[in-house]
Amino acid sequence: MEDDLALQEINKGVVILWKDFEFFITGERKDSRFLILSNCHPQFKSFLAIRATTKTESYEKSINIVREFIIIPPNSEKPLPAKSAIDLGRIEMLDWAKIKPHWGSEVKIIGSISEELINRFDKLVNTSRTIRRDWKAWVLNSKRI
Repeated sequence: MEDDLALQEINKGVVILWKDFEFFITGERKDSRFLILSNCHPQFKSFLAIRATTKTESYEKSINIVREFIIIPPNSEKPLPAKSAIDLGRIEMLDWAKIKPHWGSEVKIIGSISEELINRFDKLVNTSRTIRRDWKAWVLNSKRI
């Protein structure tokens, strides 16, 4: 039952803070903010999310490859106070089984982004040339609860 309540709290537009998040490739640990892009998938008990990065320099240079991202100015979104980039090329599936042992201690909801920013992401996802079709449908069919 407690599982269901936590799963209902995590939905499209929510930002979670994962303290001491371990990066799969490097093993580096760092506090990370994730923007949840979808509601929980009923079969897989997972969410689509993107880790926000404050290293925005490379996003502000023009390059000749397809990059789909949004730069969020500092202090424009309460749960993302620092200037951040949200890159659709970095969508990952967060599995509830991996989050659950850390829920309430290392992983917490810190707020939600504005309706305006959700709409900007939906437009970007809708026109994306890089997102998997099933993930695109998942994001666009998820409603803010």
